[in-house]
Amino acid sequence: MRVLFDGYWWDGDARGTRAVQREIILAWHRSFPGDELSVALRPDSSAVDLPAGVSRVAVRLRPHALSNLVELGRLARRVRAEALVVHDFTPLGGSTATIVHDAMHRDHPAWFPMSQRIYSSAILPSARFAAIVATGTRSEAARIERHEWVLAPVTSIGVAARTSLTTASPIRPAIVADVSDFAVTRGRLGTRDGIDDAVSAALASSRVTPESPLIVVVDSSRRSVEARLSARHRAARDTGRVRFSGRLTPAELSWMLRHTAVALTLAPDENMALPAMEATWFDAPLVASDVPAHREVVGGWAQLVPVGDAAAAAAAIDAQWHAAGDEEARERILARANWRAAARELRAAIVSSATR
Repeated sequence: MRVLFDGYWWDGDARGTRAVQREIILAWHRSFPGDELSVALRPDSSAVDLPAGVSRVAVRLRPHALSNLVELGRLARRVRAEALVVHDFTPLGGSTATIVHDAMHRDHPAWFPMSQRIYSSAILPSARFAAIVATGTRSEAARIERHEWVLAPVTSIGVAARTSLTTASPIRPAIVADVSDFAVTRGRLGTRDGIDDAVSAALASSRVTPESPLIVVVDSSRRSVEARLSARHRAARDTGRVRFSGRLTPAELSWMLRHTAVALTLAPDENMALPAMEATWFDAPLVASDVPAHREVVGGWAQLVPVGDAAAAAAAIDAQWHAAGDEEARERILARANWRAAARELRAAIVSSATR
């Protein structure tokens, strides 16, 4: 099978999309060595880690939405692709499979700036041109179907921890050089990733102290993080019980997840639950918000707490601090969390669609 993959974010800044793009392509290449793969990349993408034998095709248009909608279908015809796998935005001429990462902008518009809501508004309508619509979890598939019933059934292909993280040689980051105990949470500042809830829970916990702080890992430069801290965050930082880190390398994040007393993933909603999945992979005690994606992905391992309930989350932090979890549940979770399995699921859906 000749397949063209959307690789717009291979070296880009959209880290969630980038992770899934890369993992699906790499897993497909390992699982189906007889397939002829091409990846559509931006001209400035070095893609030095593109596997040998995978061809690259240049896309010229920006942003990602315009590139996918206008030029990707034409490029698929040029390379005589039998299948075209894209992310979020479906070519107007159609695609074989579109992976829609989430439809949270439909449920929670206030979490997104107007520019992002406008940009994302083309995702679900354009997916009507796809033969197959897929996403990472059954819970997100249900959300997409609820908002665009004509896309049903949406295929759930599953998610797994990023291989860049699980294969990294751990390096202790400077932000925990002077402490032997800590909790960790990560995400964007503000409501969407539950950082405010994590800080509130930490301040109400008896385990989180200046000697065993909560480390908030924000995927931005340290200078950017400092500039964007709210007065509430600065006050929490000034207690010494909360520390805000800028972007960590996979090696540093790997070390954090291996050594943390407890990981917090308190987002008020989730699509793929990758942070929770990765904490589980590293055997970290986990406190997670009780939302559908967390129940689906890490149910049985995480201690789930009601969204926005700082007291319940604080009690869970104290209870989970270095606590042993249900290893049988963890093994079941990891057994089904596999990027090769995701690639096989997607390819099987494409083959099935072609025979209908």
